[in-house]
Amino acid sequence: MESDSPRVDFRSMSEQELFAQIRDFIHEFAARPSDEMSSQTRLLKDLGIAGDDAGKLFEAFAEKFAADIESFASIDFRAQFGDEGAGCLPIPFFCAAILSVGLQDGLAIPKIWSLVLSLIVMAVAVAAILRLMRERGYFAEKQAPIFVGDLVNAARAGRWVSKEEADRWMAP
Repeated sequence: MESDSPRVDFRSMSEQELFAQIRDFIHEFAARPSDEMSSQTRLLKDLGIAGDDAGKLFEAFAEKFAADIESFASIDFRAQFGDEGAGCLPIPFFCAAILSVGLQDGLAIPKIWSLVLSLIVMAVAVAAILRLMRERGYFAEKQAPIFVGDLVNAARAGRWVSKEEADRWMAP
């Protein structure tokens, strides 16, 4: 889908102008407070952009800032932003509550032992889910974090810029 509006030349903008454009883009796309962003703001840890939302943000970023979408293939999105799926975490709590009620109704055991058994089941289930989430990369940022400033570099270059390349740009 092509826009009728003229393309903006992001490469000729000052650093402050380009940062403001990207900050506003993130604010509009991800509903994150723009006044708290800096070039050192981390997408995952500080803004909470994770999972599929990160992928969608980068697709929209490439479109808006005319960046080569293929160059973003070097980012390991799963390692950087994790998988979707933390929604399964409440399941053990529901199971423990059902078990507690079932034990109280079905067995002639004191209420406290029913509660203790339910808490043990819940703890084991939570530990199993957290382990699975860790193995699947949900607790991400196994690589160097991606900062808002990295998006400024990508918009300026028209493609994803590696940390090493960005460091060479900054070297005297």
